[in-house]
Amino acid sequence: MLEIYILRALQTKTSTVGVLLSTFKNNNNGQLSSFLCYTLELPWKDNQRNISCIKQDVYGAYYEFSPKKKKKNIRFHAGNRPEHTQGCILVGRRAERDLISNSREAEDALKKFVTRKLGEEKSQEPGNIRVKIIQGGVFPDDRMVGKLV
Repeated sequence: MLEIYILRALQTKTSTVGVLLSTFKNNNNGQLSSFLCYTLELPWKDNQRNISCIKQDVYGAYYEFSPKKKKKNIRFHAGNRPEHTQGCILVGRRAERDLISNSREAEDALKKFVTRKLGEEKSQEPGNIRVKIIQGGVFPDDRMVGKLV
C-alpha cells in the first residue's frame, strides 16, 4: 500500500491550497516526507457536496476512477481553478492564491509515481493508495501566499 498525505496550508473564501507529500523510510529507520505537487480544493463549507472540500480524514484513492460520492475514495486530476475541481482534488506544479498551474505535468508525474510504486494494475485497484488529509496552518487569505511557491 502506498501512503500519501495532503497538508492543507492556505484557506481562502474560494479555495484550499495544500501540498501532496509521500513518505518513505530512510536508512536510520526514520520517516521522511517528499514533495510531490501542490493541491487545490474547494474551500471548507461543512463538507457540503460539490461546494466544500472533503473533511480531514483518511481516504482510499486510485487514479483512474474514484468518485467523491463514495466518500472513502478520492480522485486527483488536472485543473487550475476551484471551479475545475468537479468534487475532486486538483494537482499542480505551482501554486498561488486560488490557483495552481502546470497541472497536466503534475497529473502525469503523479500517475508515474504511483505506477512506479505499485505497478499499473495495483495502482487502479481500490484500497492500494491511502491518502491522509491533514489540516495544516489555516491562514486567512494572503498571509501564506508566496510562501508556497
